[in-house]
Amino acid sequence: MRRERRATVVIAGAALLLGGGLTPGASAQTAATTRHTVVATGLDNPRGVDVGPNGTVFVAESGAGGTTLVQAQIEGEPSPVCVGNTGGVTAVLGDVQLRITTLPSFASAVEGPGGTPGCAGTGAEAVGPSDIAVGGGRVAVTMGLGGNVAVRDQLPASVRSLFGTVRAVRGGETTQLADLAAYEEVNNPVGEVDSNPYGLAWLPGRGYLATDAGGNDLLAVTTAGKATPTVTTVAGFPDLPARPFVPPSCASQAPPGSFPPAGTPIPPQAVPTTVEAGTNGTYYVGFLTGFPFFQGAARILRVSPSGRTSVFASGLTHVVGLDLAPDGALYAVELSTTSLLESFCGTPVTGDVVRFSRGRRTVVATGLPEPGGVAVAPDGSFYVSVNSTSAGEGELWRFAKPTR
Repeated sequence: MRRERRATVVIAGAALLLGGGLTPGASAQTAATTRHTVVATGLDNPRGVDVGPNGTVFVAESGAGGTTLVQAQIEGEPSPVCVGNTGGVTAVLGDVQLRITTLPSFASAVEGPGGTPGCAGTGAEAVGPSDIAVGGGRVAVTMGLGGNVAVRDQLPASVRSLFGTVRAVRGGETTQLADLAAYEEVNNPVGEVDSNPYGLAWLPGRGYLATDAGGNDLLAVTTAGKATPTVTTVAGFPDLPARPFVPPSCASQAPPGSFPPAGTPIPPQAVPTTVEAGTNGTYYVGFLTGFPFFQGAARILRVSPSGRTSVFASGLTHVVGLDLAPDGALYAVELSTTSLLESFCGTPVTGDVVRFSRGRRTVVATGLPEPGGVAVAPDGSFYVSVNSTSAGEGELWRFAKPTR
């Protein structure tokens, strides 16, 4: 994956791509237009959400980076990051909110006096725990990366092996189930060698499904009957057909060269961000779509265990979360309902939740600030993480079961 598209897998949108524009927390003041209850606050870049069998809601927090400055190089370009143990998993039950495990996180460094990079704790473009899956008596998370093994090896030795993996959470500790970055290094199903484990779903009787947003593929992590879990490729997702580039509304005010000329054909990368295992053996995969973040270009695909794909839904924008409800309806989170390039213009990033049921598509929650993940409870209510690209300002919202 080329570096200009790395922004898509960090889910910080146009901020990293354009060197600004999307200020952490900028959309936190946006008011949702759907009634909700705030059930958790103070989260650091909350992403994936899942509900346990007793009603406990688990949230993967990508963290806020840390105070250890690493002068990393990505494709020969300086990419300083700040590393720390600020990521983790938070459990919410009733009025109780508890961080049950802590995991490492890295975030972009900020420019200090004289252009020297430093760690101010902003949590911008945070990478850490990305998604969470509860099932089979186990909680598991994906750990993001956004690079290859050579990039990972530049991180501190004490934490580098945790990034780019799927990990089981137990008793405040985690153990590795699979190293997806290492798998990408050897197999590389699609495009350049780049790994960013993102979406995760429990696959009853087998193990897990994981999307690699950097590798642009769907992987199966088989744990059942295995002393050492195995990783196999279910499907790879090539670039989408080229579309004419549509500049953001403020492009005329940007410095020359900030954007390609209008109408330039650009094939966006697929960027699979989320996966859900259906009840009939079908898998559902949702896509962010990469630069230049075309509005309406995202899809949800059905994927068979053999890797055959078909379109379940199209015309979506920046899908980052999926979950199946007990009644069989599929819920999808759109991080933004407009192109992420509009954040360059100061437009708040607001998304929604779409429900697919019996051939109907219904928006059940709108005006959500940077939503990151969705989970449906047994009673039909659903939970959404918001301010998912903001450190300290993330929240978990509960919505009542839709009546339509």
